[in-house]
Amino acid sequence: MDTQTIWQVDYYRRPLQDKHKQGQQLWELLICTPTRSLEFIAMCPQSEVNANWLMAQLQKVGQDQDLPDIIQVFRPQSLGLIETAAQMLGLKVEPTRRTTALKQWLVERVQQYQD
Repeated sequence: MDTQTIWQVDYYRRPLQDKHKQGQQLWELLICTPTRSLEFIAMCPQSEVNANWLMAQLQKVGQDQDLPDIIQVFRPQSLGLIETAAQMLGLKVEPTRRTTALKQWLVERVQQYQD
């Protein structure tokens, strides 16, 4: 049986600021697999947040390994942008609360935001 490749993705504003862009809010893109064998992080200044930037990042990750069959998204606020970027690449998006690996990673990352 064919197993599907799944990426869990979050793209959301963080309590971080870009020191090079007049303290502009930063958005963080996190991509991981359910086993976290893949973990990818990219930061994006608020002024550059759009589906094209996100699509380029997905393509970048896809250069090192195949693009996923399904992108799982748990945060309703990020769903629209992720769906638009995924459509450009012909990828399926699944809204779901079952993103255990991604949520665990977010919990671990919280400490870094506080440093």
